[in-house]
Amino acid sequence: MVAVALVVSRGAWADAPAGAPELTLAEAVRLAMQNSHAVCVAALEVQRAEDRVAAARARRLPSLDFQATAGTTLAPVRVSFPGGAFGTYPVIGPIPATDTIVEAPRTVSGNVTASATQPLTQLHKIGLGTKMNELGREVERAKLQEERTATATEVRRLYYQLLQAESAAKA
Repeated sequence: MVAVALVVSRGAWADAPAGAPELTLAEAVRLAMQNSHAVCVAALEVQRAEDRVAAARARRLPSLDFQATAGTTLAPVRVSFPGGAFGTYPVIGPIPATDTIVEAPRTVSGNVTASATQPLTQLHKIGLGTKMNELGREVERAKLQEERTATATEVRRLYYQLLQAESAAKA
């Protein structure tokens, strides 16, 4: 607003060259809106509120999880079973019939897990949180509108004060 006051006052009292464009009220308000720190901060708060609403809505959606692992053993796996380790049956006989060694060679193995989860029991609570964030967004929008209105009002007040000072100087 100080910059607008300086520009308007400079144009009013300085020896401006003939045909130099004067700063109109609409242009002064537009410049003030572009360069106002308070308006920029309020606009950023509205954007942050929009992001919070989007995040709250995303919590309702199912979440997908995908994991994959791969690896190998450092040494071959060997397990030995003595004859009859799993029992002796009358018709079949002992299982295994003789001492047996089972060996797994060193190979690459992997595991893949995929899951989809939906927060069914929390949907109502998530919905209430979303509505709360939407109301917060509306509050931030109202603050932005209030800041824009206050800035425009202040620019108009300063603009008309400078016009009065210019007409007083001319008189």
